[in-house]
Amino acid sequence: MSKVEASREKVDIKSAVDYEKIFSTEFSNLTIHKTGEFDVEDEDDLTSIYDHGLDYYPAFMVYQRLPNGRYRLNEGGARIDKKQLVASGIRGTYLIFDANLEKPDPIGDIQTKQVTEETEDIARRQRFGIKISRRGQDAKRVNIQDSAVTSEARMPAIHYHKNDRYYGEGPYNVTHEHNLNYAPQYLFYTTIDSFGDNRYQQVIGGADDYWMFSTDTEFTFHSNYPGKWSYLILKDPAGSQ
Repeated sequence: MSKVEASREKVDIKSAVDYEKIFSTEFSNLTIHKTGEFDVEDEDDLTSIYDHGLDYYPAFMVYQRLPNGRYRLNEGGARIDKKQLVASGIRGTYLIFDANLEKPDPIGDIQTKQVTEETEDIARRQRFGIKISRRGQDAKRVNIQDSAVTSEARMPAIHYHKNDRYYGEGPYNVTHEHNLNYAPQYLFYTTIDSFGDNRYQQVIGGADDYWMFSTDTEFTFHSNYPGKWSYLILKDPAGSQ
């Protein structure tokens, strides 16, 4: 079966590991459907900030804008359903992805090759790369933000995606062995049955009710509440590589 792949700048595609590839037809990339800004003062009721109209639950991220130009990833202030992204009492920016939280692509686990000193040396001595501009832009002059594909940057690629739900009294603990040989980045979403609105919210973790982490061998999360959950393990390392 034929495939199309492109590597990061100065990386030989023949020896590139998964996270060194900016594009591959074997990957499911976390493509962005829509970005925007919002400001919702009402802290009591959820207000629609974007009607995405995708007719499914898409993955998303919301960064809350704080004083003095600071931003932080928000947990619980925004939720999403099959029609709208809603929020209460926050302002900031949002990203809605094309990935369906309740229908993972059949990508499975892809083993990651190890980089050797020899292939690293080849990459240092040679220059490889590709740049494809967005429509109406000159690829020779375009910056990273206006590039559709560039070896100077990459779209996050999904390594594994799981969707399920839990019932009854917690706690609930789930572990997935990812076989990446490094700790990957991830996104985690859940509904909470007691809210009664069937909307997903992004969860960062680190509290007694929810916590999650990734290691070189597995991704683990813990929850005290019944509801649906969906997590995406990305190919990008959480630590330096």
